[in-house]
Amino acid sequence: MSANVLPYPTNYNRNSPLFSSISCPICQEVVADSRSFKSHMSIFHGQAMPYPCTLCGKGYASESGLSLHKQVHEGKSYVCPVCDSRFTQNSTMKRHMRTLHKTTECFTCKGIFKLGTEYEQHVLHCTS
Repeated sequence: MSANVLPYPTNYNRNSPLFSSISCPICQEVVADSRSFKSHMSIFHGQAMPYPCTLCGKGYASESGLSLHKQVHEGKSYVCPVCDSRFTQNSTMKRHMRTLHKTTECFTCKGIFKLGTEYEQHVLHCTS
């Protein structure tokens, strides 16, 4: 870690009342919770983070976070098979499918099924 990179706490418990609001150690802006703090640090103080993006300056607490972010610059996207919405992360697209469409994808045959009984019955018999 270089001398100008602040130690970045990664062990926040977002449910802890101790972290119901957090003051930024750089600019003293107060944010609501640890998720907001991580976003604030990434956007406004990216160079103070352990893994800054060399293309846009956003910073990340982990190498894997930076790696996922770089996919945005590479134009990689994931398309919802139900409505064709585009996402920069596969996990975001899958969450979108579960919450908005109440569907999921079969790992074996890649078919799309309604959550619950329809999907569970399919998985029991899918051999593709």
